[in-house]
Amino acid sequence: MKKRDTEESMKKKENTPTALLNTFLVQGTSQTLFHLSLCVTVPFKAMWLYMVVLMGLYYLLRWYQEKQVVSHLRDKFVFITGCDSGFGNQLARQLDLRGLRVLAACLMEQGAEQLRNQTSDRLQTVILDVTKTESIVGATSV
Repeated sequence: MKKRDTEESMKKKENTPTALLNTFLVQGTSQTLFHLSLCVTVPFKAMWLYMVVLMGLYYLLRWYQEKQVVSHLRDKFVFITGCDSGFGNQLARQLDLRGLRVLAACLMEQGAEQLRNQTSDRLQTVILDVTKTESIVGATSV
């Protein structure tokens, strides 16, 4: 009776995943073991491959966007408001240095004169107060 119980419990143990894996490890001839190990290691390795590919695509896209060039920049104008000081002033000077034609809108004549003295004749200044309709109409007529 004990022998039969032992045999039945052994059969039950042989059907558990751990017992099957141990059997495959001992025998070493099953293809299932190869698939089990492949399922564990490939996603981790593939994760790094995906990360490297994504980073490469990201840098390729950035390089492509930086290489985009607008043709005939010398024939085009850039209109910038707020050129008395700060960001607008700096942007107007940088674009002038790069050879673009700039229309710089300043609030006060003193800021416009100062900007004209620092740049080439490609930069033209306009006195403009963007909060007043009359000033906008006057700037567009020039």
